[in-house]
Amino acid sequence: MRPRRRAIVLSLVLAFAGLLGRRQQQGRQQEPHELLPSSIRRLSSEPSRNQTCIAKKFPCADLGKDCVRPSSLFFLKLRGCGGKTIGEGLFNHILDRDQLVVSEGWSLAHTPTMERLMATRSSGGLVMAALRNPIDRAISRYWFEGRWPLFLKSPDTEPLPFHAWLLRDHCGAKHHGARLWDCTENYYVKTLAGFTGEALCHSPHADDGTMQTPLGVPSDPRCHGGVGQRELDKAKSVLETLVHVVILSEDLSDPRQIAYLGDTLCFAHHEGQTPVVEGTSGQRRAVPSLHSRRPAGGHTRKRPTDWEPTEREMRTLQENNQL
Repeated sequence: MRPRRRAIVLSLVLAFAGLLGRRQQQGRQQEPHELLPSSIRRLSSEPSRNQTCIAKKFPCADLGKDCVRPSSLFFLKLRGCGGKTIGEGLFNHILDRDQLVVSEGWSLAHTPTMERLMATRSSGGLVMAALRNPIDRAISRYWFEGRWPLFLKSPDTEPLPFHAWLLRDHCGAKHHGARLWDCTENYYVKTLAGFTGEALCHSPHADDGTMQTPLGVPSDPRCHGGVGQRELDKAKSVLETLVHVVILSEDLSDPRQIAYLGDTLCFAHHEGQTPVVEGTSGQRRAVPSLHSRRPAGGHTRKRPTDWEPTEREMRTLQENNQL
């Protein structure tokens, strides 16, 4: 990543990355079980192997020492943040299907999503989410599934230019309200604050013209695309109070983050390195493994290595993800 662009995008992660850093630091300095719900703070002294899990081609992950695996887990799957890698490489080796609940693409205004999240918490399970640099996430969405209509498998037309794609309304009410499947503007804030496609604030400076503003919504100088400071504060509060485990997808294969996950989700590792085991076909690989996998679907080739957004496009990305 170019130095100038790195400086721009790092400023956009805001408190989310700071929150993650604090949690991982706490996870390394404190006993991991102290950060978990009381119902799973029981400890086991010897490692053993899970008897059952979702994975079929490779064994279930060995249990870690001095920890207990959560009985259930709710994964708030934020699209474009490594969900496939986390699901296939981690969850499939530590959980059965009836232990795992995944909500993909919905904001927390979606009643079934919020009910399942709270049910997992109330039963003593864990709630987990992964975040990604919002600029990189938006660019990835364009190259993976944005250049042609969603799920079009054999495009025979010219792709939509990136600057035109940026100007589309990805998050408005016409896109199924709380279903933020294709949303790329302040996506984390909108998901966590319960966005439904209608503006939750109004800018006193200018009307950005992206959506109708209902009567009675508060004025906010930071309002952009229907969310502002109040929604940002709410999103941070949700991460602090409702989500037990928050990770960054850029660091999925970082041994420090794997060690944090191993201590929290109770799978065997040695300083972030997981055991190499043999699969049913004789192949060998680490289990769990968090090396990135390309998601199913999509219709575009890999982004050219020399491609970069223009300065104008970068400014638009920055404005669209300023919270």
